[in-house]
Amino acid sequence: MNQKAESPEWQTKYSPDENEESGFVFDVGSAYSYFERVKDKRKARGLQYPLAVVIILCILAKLAGENTPAGIADWARLRSEMLCDRLGIKRRIVKKTGKLKMPCAGSYSRILSKSMDADELEMVSKEYFGSRPAAATAIEICIDGKKVRGTITANKPEGDYLLAAYMPGAGIVLIQELIKAGEGELTVAPEVLKVLDLKSKS
Repeated sequence: MNQKAESPEWQTKYSPDENEESGFVFDVGSAYSYFERVKDKRKARGLQYPLAVVIILCILAKLAGENTPAGIADWARLRSEMLCDRLGIKRRIVKKTGKLKMPCAGSYSRILSKSMDADELEMVSKEYFGSRPAAATAIEICIDGKKVRGTITANKPEGDYLLAAYMPGAGIVLIQELIKAGEGELTVAPEVLKVLDLKSKS
């Protein structure tokens, strides 16, 4: 019988450089409750890692600068003790190594590409990061338009364009909106800015 993991309720401070005092204050319980809303397309039987856990592991690794499934897997494996404790991951031991089992690179690729709806994940991510309180330090946010690779077809020779707001230092896309035919970046920019918490910022 598959038992639903309980949502962690504490706050944990994670710093990309663990030798420095500064870092992101990441409310794991709040993030878990948000990403639990993303529908998991996998069958419940034999499920080892809840979808919300996998998403949070990806976010934390991304904040640390990991951009590939292999990098995410290595980052999480090196911190398996801490992550299992704080995210409530069921402890499984790898017989050959005696170490805690964590998702492999193939698991991240498969889960992220096939186990959820990308639009739903984007919507929940937008709500979560848009609801975060302003930090005491300055945060650089860039807005830029890009053509989506692989969207040029015979019926759509110009492809799709997206306008994205992102944090270049952390490598995180906060929100992206489709630029429709006949529109420009300046037309879509106000919709992007509405989602961001820009109060008392200049």
